[in-house]
Amino acid sequence: MSEIKVLSGEAKPVLVISCSDKKLDSKAPAFDIYDGGIFKMLRANMSNPLDFFEVLILSAEHGLLSADDIIEPYDKRMCSRNKEKDLTEYAEKHGDAAKKLLYKVSRQSRDVYVALSNDYLAAFDLMLGGEEGVQKLLGRFQNHYISRGHTGIGDLRGRLTRIIKNVTTNSQFPITNFRSGVANFPELGYLAAGCDIGASLAHTNRAKGSDLLSALLNATNSSRLFLDNGIITMVNEGKQIDTDWVFDEYEAIINSLKPRQAKNVSIVVPDDVFDNQAALDIVHKYAPRIMKLAAKCDVILPIHRSEDIKKHAMSMMEALGYRKGIRLGVPCLTKKDLDFALSVKDIDALLSLKNPKHDGVSLFEKAHFFGMSEATGKMKLQPRLLIAKLHGIDLSVDCCRTTAVFGKTKSGFRKGTVATMQIEENHIKKQVVSSEAYNLHTFEVENGTQPQSVGFEFKHLTDMINSDEVFMFIELFNALIAETEHYLILDVFDDADDAIEACREMVLQPDVEYLITSQIGEVDWKKFKAKLVINHELESEEERKEGLRDLIDIAKDTSFYSEFNSEHSSSDEDCVTGYLYEGIFEGCLGKFWSQYNELMVDYPDLKMEKSFTADEAEEEMELFCQLVGKREVQEILFNKLKNSNWETFLEKMGEVVEISPMEKRFEAIKVVFGTGESVPVQMPLRFCA
Repeated sequence: MSEIKVLSGEAKPVLVISCSDKKLDSKAPAFDIYDGGIFKMLRANMSNPLDFFEVLILSAEHGLLSADDIIEPYDKRMCSRNKEKDLTEYAEKHGDAAKKLLYKVSRQSRDVYVALSNDYLAAFDLMLGGEEGVQKLLGRFQNHYISRGHTGIGDLRGRLTRIIKNVTTNSQFPITNFRSGVANFPELGYLAAGCDIGASLAHTNRAKGSDLLSALLNATNSSRLFLDNGIITMVNEGKQIDTDWVFDEYEAIINSLKPRQAKNVSIVVPDDVFDNQAALDIVHKYAPRIMKLAAKCDVILPIHRSEDIKKHAMSMMEALGYRKGIRLGVPCLTKKDLDFALSVKDIDALLSLKNPKHDGVSLFEKAHFFGMSEATGKMKLQPRLLIAKLHGIDLSVDCCRTTAVFGKTKSGFRKGTVATMQIEENHIKKQVVSSEAYNLHTFEVENGTQPQSVGFEFKHLTDMINSDEVFMFIELFNALIAETEHYLILDVFDDADDAIEACREMVLQPDVEYLITSQIGEVDWKKFKAKLVINHELESEEERKEGLRDLIDIAKDTSFYSEFNSEHSSSDEDCVTGYLYEGIFEGCLGKFWSQYNELMVDYPDLKMEKSFTADEAEEEMELFCQLVGKREVQEILFNKLKNSNWETFLEKMGEVVEISPMEKRFEAIKVVFGTGESVPVQMPLRFCA
């Protein structure tokens, strides 16, 4: 499963800033001509800002400029954001050029930062076509940040300072990613996968699911635990919210843990998602209990939307004595009928707040994003992660992922379901490959069970005395009887009927059957004849004779590993390699070539790399036959195919032990979300029942 992280483009990022009143008094590149506070700040913090940023400047006179555009000094101020007519005229005049320039510099390998004063920001938005146009353009970059809601030049400079620091230091930004919503034992697979996990008091508490709670708390020895108050679940289920009960549960749970374990637990202060005043009243009422919990564990304080979100946050923290270490809770969940997500602007504003009791310290040094994970859409996730990184806070996120990775969509099964099916298959396969039936089926046994093997009978030869095969019969007959000259069929026949009559008379001669059988009596006739047919199609008589001699020499080899051996023939169901070899003899040479090389991927010296045309098929088949006739090759193919065809042994086994649905879900979660740091999890005995 992918790691959650702030994406950062490899190319030099784009920085969009405002022009300044203070300028040089002569023509110069745009970045050099401006000498206002923002430009001085950039030059003071970097030896050459253009080495770190591709700077674009929004000019009141010229619109959007590149840093190296040559311009003359001018004296013009940007129109006020409150003057709609002037702003519209400016956007109409400069909008097309601005969009063209931004599209030119945009690419997925770079980030963009916009740090404009408020009048300039209003013009910038309008030039790009409002919110929709801005979002469309920003989507062309890897990541983006727009400073919004800043309260003055000092606030804007503070944000620009953070941008500079982020770009020049490129520091790491670890994020704690809770796999939340754990409501049953199989979902402890997240813990076994090395993940930090989350649960809700609505699903597990001292009275309900206590075994699960015990397992979760035990995990705090090595992992972090996010324990939600369950209020959203209760609201959705139409249940009454009992805040006294929530705090009773939290206190009992935290007090049951050792101090080092408690530090690994994050809890959520109960609130009212629809009423800011009610949420503030809860904090006032339970402030002493919240403060005690904050001294032992990680306390998350949710801040919901408000007409003045900064004032609301300050009021909430004032009720807690502006205590340091409280983690800001940021709602990010957006559903069809449930939208609590704070805007990027609101998050930036909250993280910019200072603690009046601790000079120079941020009001929130830690934050938690509710309902976010690496699976959250890029345009929603990345700007929020980037803001958190710019502010340098300790960030955690949580999201329930179980439902999203199991089941089926129009495009197929989801990852969790695929993993479940593979786990079930592996569970059965493990039993099969350790079974007696599987292990008794050795290479030696396999060679005695070639598919569709037919031992030679004299009748097989005489059946060839027909109008289609009689001349092929004569060639084979003469090759087999070569040492007994008086039985040779030497006449040249122009007519098949004459040939048939002569052949029938010859096979009735004394000793003919014995002589023939003594030559190829142990041969697998079906395979032998397949190669005989190919040999007969050779144009040259000499080539056909030579080919026949080779075939007969091979047929005379009665060893166990002979290509045409049929000593131990039995049914198709006992064979795991036969279907592969059939490709040689059934005209599927190309398919055999492909399958063979795929099986031999670990044995490059034994692969057949040469491609061939239809005209070369016969020669290639001879090469294949020689290659697969080697015991080394046969053993490799056997072992490969036996392993891949393990299911053929299921019918020969006794009872197969099925894996329980709960255990399958546990293992599937472990596979899908594995971090490489597996953690042992002790399960109740009933888990595998």
